[in-house]
Amino acid sequence: MTKIKIYKLSVNSKDKEFFLLKKLIKEHFTDVSQQKTLSASKRLIYVASSKDKIRRIKTYLRDLNKGIFPPEVVTIWQLFDLLYDKLPPKDRLPKHIITDAYANVIVRHILLKNQKTIFSTTDFRLSPETSDFFLEWLKNIKGYNLHLIYGRGEFKYREDGFTFDLNNKENRFNERLLVAVNRVFDIYENFLNDNNLVDEVDKGWWTIDHLTPSILKDYSFYIEHLSILRRVEQVLFKKIYKFAKDVSLLDFDFPFPNLHFTTTGIVEGETSVTEITNKESPPSLVLFSFKGKEQEVENIAKKAKKLSGEKKVAIISPDITEYEKTFERVFPLYNITLPSFARNKLSEFAVVNTCLSIFEVINQQLKRKAVVSFLLSPYVKLLDSHLKKVLDITTRELMIASGEDWERLKETKEEEMGTVLRFTNELKLLSKKHGIAFLDSYLSLLNTTLNIEDQEDLLAYNKFVEFISSLKIEPMKSAITDFGLKDFQNILTSYTNTVTLKRTKVVNENFELLNIEEAGGMNFETVFLIGLVEGKLPKEPKHNPLFSEKLLEEMGFPTYDMLYTLSKFNFEGIVKSTEEVYCSYFEKDERGNVFLKSPFLQDIEESKDAKTDRDINTLVEWQMQIGEAIYQNKTVNESVLHNELKNMGKVIHTILADFYRKRLNQVITPDLKNKWKTIEDIAVKVIDSMVPVRRDRIILKLEFIFGTENALLRRFLNYEVKNNLKNTVLDVEWEFTGREVYIERNGERLGLAGRIDRIDKNAENN
Repeated sequence: MTKIKIYKLSVNSKDKEFFLLKKLIKEHFTDVSQQKTLSASKRLIYVASSKDKIRRIKTYLRDLNKGIFPPEVVTIWQLFDLLYDKLPPKDRLPKHIITDAYANVIVRHILLKNQKTIFSTTDFRLSPETSDFFLEWLKNIKGYNLHLIYGRGEFKYREDGFTFDLNNKENRFNERLLVAVNRVFDIYENFLNDNNLVDEVDKGWWTIDHLTPSILKDYSFYIEHLSILRRVEQVLFKKIYKFAKDVSLLDFDFPFPNLHFTTTGIVEGETSVTEITNKESPPSLVLFSFKGKEQEVENIAKKAKKLSGEKKVAIISPDITEYEKTFERVFPLYNITLPSFARNKLSEFAVVNTCLSIFEVINQQLKRKAVVSFLLSPYVKLLDSHLKKVLDITTRELMIASGEDWERLKETKEEEMGTVLRFTNELKLLSKKHGIAFLDSYLSLLNTTLNIEDQEDLLAYNKFVEFISSLKIEPMKSAITDFGLKDFQNILTSYTNTVTLKRTKVVNENFELLNIEEAGGMNFETVFLIGLVEGKLPKEPKHNPLFSEKLLEEMGFPTYDMLYTLSKFNFEGIVKSTEEVYCSYFEKDERGNVFLKSPFLQDIEESKDAKTDRDINTLVEWQMQIGEAIYQNKTVNESVLHNELKNMGKVIHTILADFYRKRLNQVITPDLKNKWKTIEDIAVKVIDSMVPVRRDRIILKLEFIFGTENALLRRFLNYEVKNNLKNTVLDVEWEFTGREVYIERNGERLGLAGRIDRIDKNAENN
């Protein structure tokens, strides 16, 4: 048996990220001969904790610039693929391997075709999430190699499965649901066998069964600390530990429960453990609380401006992709290039979202808002810019809200509306089609409706269409025969949420965006830990309707204690080894949900910087302060103009600028203050186009438009009219104080830190 070398580091080590990689380099790349370096790299396999870690390793090796040919660097499931490829051709699978996306289609097909057989009672409903639930449990049965025995039967995956008797476990599992899972499992396995298919877990076990000592004996493995290992992964590592040429493991001095779920906890036989000590230097920690995600990102932008590219900044969150749209809104306002999402889910590409929105449009019964939202997408070529403008204005004026409101559009006798009506009729027909007919109509609709020019958008769209087209080939073609609108919506949404694509656009390399689950073993200089709210860090336990938590533990599943500890490890691994850490949590989200800070933040001193009396915390508050100062004929204080939040824009100024431009060469008369409907129309459009957060849009509209006589814009308008009677409006100009800080609106650059001057011709002097 191979002697395992274990290197144990403290979680606050500032060398932990590349410690194991440096060991690999020292042990195998001391010879300067390029030929020997190349030969050595072919026999080295480095197992990293995540795809983001692989990216950082490749960057590190490139920057090292020592002519090193990189070893094979893989994640755990890429390791299965790598070892499978090293099998002799005669030992490879004679069947076609399907991904989880296709397995989901098969499960949905089974549920639709065998619904009455599987669900013998009326307690079950075939919701869009049903196939996801069953697929998850099919993977669990295979991944944990379960052999379950219960009162009404049994099922097992392999002969060497872990046998667990559920008899005498009353009230600890849902037997009727378990029977349904068993039936789906049997039909699923038969479908795979009948169609010469295997799934990814099948491939994993096949690799283990055919991986001989003669293959492993020539390879050296360097394996980072991994947790929450399923049985299939545990068995693979045990085989590597037993037969590989040599194995080096990274471990951490951290109190993990259930060590058999970790790469070091399953080591058997002889080991050598080296404990690495390091000089500790306490990090700089500060905690902020904000009223929403918008403020969190503003805080990063403000501080990042001060850093001016001197340090690389990591932005880390329990779910970083939730912040992508916020970054897209806020960072350009501070003249900062957007940070990099190295890989994105397909569903996070706007063009794919446009494709998926068709389903939502139909599901909402062609409500006006849903259709207009789709038609006004920049990817839709169904309407030209003129038609888009007519559609938007017409529907706003008619205040069409829902149902068969399109009939009211006919009454406008606008020829442009004919295109929209024909499109909605197409959607109605689409919703009634099934199987291949649905896919053909859907693809045809996309191809004739979308206008995709950007190369990155095109890659995402092609990836999406590639999957849809593959469903038209057997055996998938037969599986989708009965699929309708909601089935395809579920399958395609699930696919786009699991498949990722590399970003190709130029991004800001000074920023790195990571999920906290992928960053626990990394080192950083400056970190913004955001979104640290209870329920996300640690994550709330996922409700499991099949087995009780305690029963799952007895069956060999990781407990919530293990998941909780892993979350804490990731959190402490960042805050204890980073030079400068800014932690923050938001108190409310865009929907008004209230959040508490994560329990991991208890020992961090909370900063009051974001809550001082002098600070203006939200866009709304800042707009009001500026507006009140103007209304009261005061000079706006320079400290306010240069407030770090000034770049959120001057909505009031934009509204009034539009209002004045409509009255060029007109004399200001007392009845001008009665032109309130015009102000309302302008304000609605300006606020919708300039204010990113829905909550702020609502508040501004209430304050500016729908208020009483004391509404801010009404008071401002009255003040203007009173003090400028009989003057003629000649022009409206901007005085720029923000320099490069601007937004583009209708092709015009508007300064965000400027003020509007109305140039009048005085009535007396003409």
